[in-house]
Amino acid sequence: MDIEVAYREHGQALLAYFCARVQQVDAEDLLQIVWIAAHKRPDSLVGIDLRRWLFRVAHNALVSFLIRNPGGGVIPLGEVDPPLPPQPDDGERIAALRACIEKLSKEFRKVVQGRLRGESSKVIATQLGIDAAKVDKQFYMAKKELMKCPGANEP
Repeated sequence: MDIEVAYREHGQALLAYFCARVQQVDAEDLLQIVWIAAHKRPDSLVGIDLRRWLFRVAHNALVSFLIRNPGGGVIPLGEVDPPLPPQPDDGERIAALRACIEKLSKEFRKVVQGRLRGESSKVIATQLGIDAAKVDKQFYMAKKELMKCPGANEP
């Protein structure tokens, strides 16, 4: 195993893993622990899933760090995720989606309404007197039409 190649392939992902959980300075130290472990055993890492092994070592190093430093270096939860952008009113989206469903053909509309009630394709097919595969195809086509619906599928 070539450590330099492994570092180029997995170094950023490992650092991101640590940075999402602890302060940058501690993340860099933990990253070095992972690479030291890999450097000590290069021959035993041939023929295995290297990424999986590196992340297992990373996880173990992080757990050890958190046990040795309870509360130290851990990023407060408020700092981990940025605030979500404002979302449009769900009531408006639902109303737009309902209007689009009403514009579908009668068969498509019945299939979509059945799926919204949680019914399986087989149940809907029995109700409509058609094949379950046709229900699946109609649902797929109806979803494609609904994706074009303005205002209904925007986040």
